[in-house]
Amino acid sequence: MKRVRRRVAPWPVLAATAVALASCGVPPTGVIQAGGPATVRSPSITLYFLVNDRLVGVARQAPGTDVGTAVSALFDGPTPAEDANGLVTELPRLPSRPLVQATDAALTLRFPEGVAPLSDLALRQLVCTASSARRQEPADPRTAEPVPTSTAQFRLDVKVLIEGTSWQSVQTDAGCPSPEPVGSG
Repeated sequence: MKRVRRRVAPWPVLAATAVALASCGVPPTGVIQAGGPATVRSPSITLYFLVNDRLVGVARQAPGTDVGTAVSALFDGPTPAEDANGLVTELPRLPSRPLVQATDAALTLRFPEGVAPLSDLALRQLVCTASSARRQEPADPRTAEPVPTSTAQFRLDVKVLIEGTSWQSVQTDAGCPSPEPVGSG
């Protein structure tokens, strides 16, 4: 018995393959101009300094927006540019930074041993700076959604406990002023 070979014509197979590959649904495009290269800006924190014994919130670029970063930057004091604009601080120089702990209910700032009680203005600087940073922190780092401290109907105050060796103060951020464009940078 003789075998019969069937020959498949290559053109229909090649044509079907070419059509299938060419019609994947993505039209060909040229180079699309979308502007300049992307720029990365550092996050901004708000630090509260004093001008004529009045709290002033100043936006400053920082490596992070967490409470610890903001408190450290506040204790570093005004930059030369901020100083030239009359910004001062009532916060003392410290041997080390306060320990910062955050819970859903409050912030706690614990000072190193031997730090004298802070003035009312220094306390307000700390409370407003720490609370501002807390409002920027994500409640859930996976979603980057900010801590829910306000809604359209009401605002929840951030409670801050500040502790020294033999003293403490509990305050909220009620009454903290909004940031102003004074000496930012």
